[in-house]
Amino acid sequence: MDSIVGSDLIVAALVFGCAGLTFAIAPFVIVMIGGIRKAETTNSGEGGYINTLFMAFCVHVVSCFFFMTVIYILDVFYDQSSYISGKIFQIFWAGNETQVMKLVGGNATSAAKGAWTTLYFVTTIINYVFALLPLLLIAGAASYGFKQARKDTYNENILTIVSFMSVSVIVATLFYIAWAKIASLALFLPDGRDLIDITQSMWKDILLKGV
Repeated sequence: MDSIVGSDLIVAALVFGCAGLTFAIAPFVIVMIGGIRKAETTNSGEGGYINTLFMAFCVHVVSCFFFMTVIYILDVFYDQSSYISGKIFQIFWAGNETQVMKLVGGNATSAAKGAWTTLYFVTTIINYVFALLPLLLIAGAASYGFKQARKDTYNENILTIVSFMSVSVIVATLFYIAWAKIASLALFLPDGRDLIDITQSMWKDILLKGV
């Protein structure tokens, strides 16, 4: 593949990177949406939501490891190296133009720059989605805890509501960490990084720019 031009390498990185994101996110989201709709329709209550969460996480694990297996098999069929799991995904997560062009051999042609622009646009959106995800998760968990506390009308007070909300947020946070660790494996993030590292870096940049 050394003869492949820079633009083709960037396009390949975009394809494989988006495929990884699809396997790491789509199955989990689909199962969660279907399970929540079923739980609300059948009025199965808290047990239905917990079962849905557990099932979605199991599907998430299977999906991520399936994608990883496919990528490693492709590596073996290529030349028994880590070309796709290493170099191709490294290009996808590289970030700035200088790093990307260096990884593709310095072929900064107009086609390569056009491909990088598309890659940069996609990865920027992805990074901001990952940065906002913990906030959405905390808001959703707090809302769920508040809803469960209000069901207990006999013990409805500030302490009960705060307790339910706190437990929901803690459980959701632990679950998010486990989800992010598994998803990071399927995304082949370079240098041993994971989604939590990316999220922290994004928020540092956002806060520093706001200072």
